[in-house]
Order: sequence, then structure tokens, then C-alpha cells
Amino acid sequence: MTVGGTTSIGTGGEVNLTGGRFEFRQTTLAEFSMISATGGAMAGNMNHSGYTDVSTLTALQNNAVDLTDVTLTNSGVLYGDASLGNALINTKDGEVEIVDGERMRFSGTGNTNAGEINNFRGMVRLSQDLTNEKSGFIGGRGQFAADGGWVNQGAMAFSGTTDILAMSTTTPVTKLSPQRVRQPRSLTT
Repeated sequence: MTVGGTTSIGTGGEVNLTGGRFEFRQTTLAEFSMISATGGAMAGNMNHSGYTDVSTLTALQNNAVDLTDVTLTNSGVLYGDASLGNALINTKDGEVEIVDGERMRFSGTGNTNAGEINNFRGMVRLSQDLTNEKSGFIGGRGQFAADGGWVNQGAMAFSGTTDILAMSTTTPVTKLSPQRVRQPRSLTT
């Protein structure tokens, strides 16, 4: 089922997905939470502009549904501890914040950062790729992983012990100091 144009889910309404693929163009996190899915796949874009603990986004933590073609466009603040099945587009107004002991994971592909990703002794993991765009900033201390590759066109600053796990990067290692760069895979400089 593909939903185009404007489709609204009224107050108290719900969409049930038990299989197949549900495609939507644009929705909000609140509307997305009205989709009850026990199987299948979804694709589309969600906008976020608030201050949200990702552990409350249970619809995006649904392992029974393929959410890798769902993109969360963040213009607010995302914080907390959760494994989300979607991709992340962090706009210039967006911030992702992880503190000590927290782990935030995004499973979708096409992840970009034009805002800030701040890690204060936690872990940021992207199961696919990450592009830190020209206006993007990534910093702090802790672990940063992009299993599908890491392209940096912006600024990065780290302190203390910092692990960067990625297949590739366009940032010379000399600009990544002081910290420890762990290279479990090839690191292109």
C-alpha cells in the first residue's frame, strides 16, 4: 500500500500492518506511533523538531518490521538510549546527544549530519553509512561507529579516549587528536 498526497489518521485512529510494505511520503512521530505493525516493511519520512528521549520512540524500535527505508529528519534534540530501525538526517538545527552509558543506534542507510552529534562517554552506532556534511559537527568522547562507512566533510573534535570504528573516512588522522583511533577495518586518509 502506498499513501500519497494527504492522508490523515484521525484522533484515536490506527493503521495495522501485518505484512507487505506500507509507504508514506511524510508524517510526524506522533502519527507514526499510531501505526501498529507486527510484520512487513515501511518506507517514508518523519519530521522531528522537539526535545525527545529516543527510548520513548517504541514504534521505531520494532524489530518485527523492516524500518531501514524510514528516515527520521531531526531539527530538534534526540537524546537517550535506544536501537532505532530507521535512518537519520540530522539537519543544521538538529542535535543528537548521548551521555555516559547510553547507546543510540540507527539501522537505516543514507545517514547524514549537518547539525551536531555530541557524545559524552556513550556510543553512537550507525549500522550503515554516515556523512558528516560541511556544516556538521561530531565531538565528545566515547565510541562512534558507522559500519557502512564514514565520510567527513565537516568538523570533528574529540577528547579523552575516543574510538572511531568505520570502513573509511575522508578526514586525515592528523586532524583527529588527541584521541585513540581504532581501525578494525581499513581507514582511508
